[in-house]
Amino acid sequence: MRFDHQTITGYNRQMQARQALILLTALALTPLLMAPSFAVAQTLNLKGFSIEIPNGWIQAPQEEINKFNQRTIQRTGKSQNYEYGFQPQGLSRWFDFPYILIRRSTAGRWTDKDIAGIDQDFANAGQKYTTKYKNLISSVSTKQGQYDPKRNIVWKVFNLQSPKVGGGVSGLSGSVLTSNGYIQIIAYDKSAQFESRYKAYRAMIESIKLSSELRYDAPASTTGGRPSAPLPAGRDFGLDKLAALAAMLVLGAILVKYFRKT
Repeated sequence: MRFDHQTITGYNRQMQARQALILLTALALTPLLMAPSFAVAQTLNLKGFSIEIPNGWIQAPQEEINKFNQRTIQRTGKSQNYEYGFQPQGLSRWFDFPYILIRRSTAGRWTDKDIAGIDQDFANAGQKYTTKYKNLISSVSTKQGQYDPKRNIVWKVFNLQSPKVGGGVSGLSGSVLTSNGYIQIIAYDKSAQFESRYKAYRAMIESIKLSSELRYDAPASTTGGRPSAPLPAGRDFGLDKLAALAAMLVLGAILVKYFRKT
């Protein structure tokens, strides 16, 4: 079978076009390969609960968690006592965006009265830290807190603007109520990526399964918690009632990012 020059030229052009298409496809996929993975969860059994973390995410060493907690005390005078931290593999350093932190409180089972009785001083926490760290934080805002009665989770979304972070930092806090307090999971991300990853962060928090001893519906008499009724279903918690929660979480993101050398 013989091929004339025109046939060969056409074939070469077809091959070049096909190779160009393959190259363009590969280039288009490169950002996806470099982006943090949120696919297929791995279940981790931690102290008193389990949580699903995306494959490709790794747990921060306890040494790094201890450093984070120490920096928080140095800068705020308050300890958050984070127990766990996770972030995608391959980041240049620990607690670079995106990442999540987990802490717990055993100060007593939450009730509606507990929420409503938070000191008014905490209502100004966001403004306090904006003023104190004005070179780092230019503004702090939060959305109204929501209580999910099915999962017993108090949700909070926050955002801060900072001259140190182009586009700002956003986060999602989910406080899973327990028989003697709560387990709080906070996801931090740059605001530009937060909305597209919000569902993944929420799914992580909703995946938590408590041990039988920690379940919020466990009898208070057998767990050491205060006898109390669950929070009313569908309750909205205003900004003034959870300002301390949001302010401290937001500040934590900045502390870890910009006070590493102290």
